[in-house]
Order: sequence, then structure tokens, then C-alpha cells
Amino acid sequence: PLLLAMHGWSQLMTDAERISGYDAMALDPGAVVVYPQGYGDSWNAGACCEPANTDGVDDVGFLRALIDRMEADYPIDPNRVFVAGGSNGGEMAQRAACELSDRIAAIADVIGTLLVDCHPSQPVSIVAIHGTADAQIPIDGGTTADPSCQDAPCPAFADVMEVWRQIDGCTGDPVTTTEGRLETITFSPCAAGTAVTFIKVDGGTHDWYPSDPDDRAVTWDFFMNHARTG
Repeated sequence: PLLLAMHGWSQLMTDAERISGYDAMALDPGAVVVYPQGYGDSWNAGACCEPANTDGVDDVGFLRALIDRMEADYPIDPNRVFVAGGSNGGEMAQRAACELSDRIAAIADVIGTLLVDCHPSQPVSIVAIHGTADAQIPIDGGTTADPSCQDAPCPAFADVMEVWRQIDGCTGDPVTTTEGRLETITFSPCAAGTAVTFIKVDGGTHDWYPSDPDDRAVTWDFFMNHARTG
């Protein structure tokens, strides 16, 4: 498997490596984890973030070329290519799912949102984790001082869920489970064996969560169970 782990706005690839902790998870299945560095320490996720979006940086093309390079240099399984990120990195993961669905099996967005019109050529599995007390990218949407929601209101978490439910052709009513401060909403069944899962963290702020939930474990387990099936 290949995982591209994306840093947040104004962060470095070393921050993504340290915060996410994916290195330890990758050892067991022999996965390849790559921590790319965004132009000006940011990703062009659509409406966010400077300087990448204002300078018109082609981060979608960069990620496609990076996947090409990794598949050329390592025995990567093309059905197990994943993207994860936090905040601006999570937003870039969502944009990648929208525009690189031919290459990506699943994504994880932690405390990010969807900032582009999304029309993937095929379904992509997604798990998204967001705190109810996130003041930078509010779970109910709106305008804040955060680069993601500054120039235009961010969408509500529920609206992003509905976008992905439609994209992945999920039928039936969502199933909601609650454990501690976590509310998990799962849509199924979905097209081509994909899955759509959203986790609300009661009282969670704009940060990765090392416990309750363990973002690293939750997202990694999601990836290992959602390879592309066709």
C-alpha cells in the first residue's frame, strides 16, 4: 500500500510525520508512507490556502506525478493508494479524491473540509473526523479567520457528508453509533464497494486526536479495509 500524508497550512512534512504517527502503523503491512511538502508550506485545496492557491500551483498534478514516481520505484499495489491529511492537508485529500479518483482508493480528512466542486470519475472511500468545538473550520460551516473559511463560508459538515453520499451512490439510511464522545455516521451500501464514514468528536477542537479517537489507528484501519475492488 501507498499512503500520501499531507501536512496542514504553514506546516512542514516533518510535522505531518510527527503528528500523524503513520510510520509505526506502516511497518506491519510493509506499506510505503510519503510526506510531501507543499509549495509555501500550503496546499492548493481550492478556496485555500495561500500561497499555493493564489499562485495557481497544480498540486493535483504534483500528487499524480508523485504517485507515478512511487509506483515506478516501489512495488505499489495500485488498488491500495491512499491520501490522508489534517486541516489544509485534509482539504487537499478531498480535492485529490475529486480529481484523482482513477488513482486513489480512499482518503482520510481530519479537521478539514471540501472546498471544490467535486465530480470524480469513479467512487472513492472517505473517512472524515471533525470536532464539534472546532472554531477554525466550524462543523456547522460559516466564515472565520481561518484561511479555509475566510474569503467564503466553509460548508457544513452535514453538507459535505451528503455530497459524498451522492458521489459514492450510497443507498439506505445512514447508521449512527455513539461511543463516549464519538458519533460515527456510516453510509452503506455504496458503489464499487466504497464506504463513507464521518466521525463527530464531541468537544473536539482544531487538532489531530491522539486518543478518543486515535486518528492514526482509525484512519489506518479504514485504509487497510478499503482497497479498490474494481
